[in-house]
Amino acid sequence: MFSPDQQFVYDIDDLKAIQQNPTVRNLLAASAILRRLLIDATPLMHRVARPRGTKVRFKILKFDANEEFPGGVGKPIMHYSSPSGLLNENNSHMVVLDQFLAYAILAFRDKSASVKDLILYAAHNAGGVHYDPPGVGHKYSFLSENGERFFMYDQPISISPLRDVIEAVLVATENLYQSVRV
Repeated sequence: MFSPDQQFVYDIDDLKAIQQNPTVRNLLAASAILRRLLIDATPLMHRVARPRGTKVRFKILKFDANEEFPGGVGKPIMHYSSPSGLLNENNSHMVVLDQFLAYAILAFRDKSASVKDLILYAAHNAGGVHYDPPGVGHKYSFLSENGERFFMYDQPISISPLRDVIEAVLVATENLYQSVRV
């Protein structure tokens, strides 16, 4: 119905609106958009960027949620690492899409969730596209279980980090967005 360029602009506009009002329902809706932009077989972001010769890069922290705290404290029970939080030239670096999707954003004891895991969990299990809670032993069951126990910004910890994913995506795609809108 829409060209890839039109869909890309609509999706980025929707993410900007969700960023302004990041309710749980809106973040779940964002997971469907993020899946289309970043994860689908041919991510929409690539379909729009490639013909223009644009290489989208994401600026993220150098450390992630799998890393131990400094000073010998070790790994905590729960660790959240925002990919876009408090970035400066000493603690951040630029990465391509696959590296961004692999970034460990959330860890609970010995299990961690990448940006991709978080998007897919929200889209396919928590209600962004489908509502199909993962059963015991499922790859994402720890996200569902801990999402009921831990909260950030008064939202389940398994959904709230999508705020930071949206921020990182909007920053990374801003130049492409501006060139497509023209």
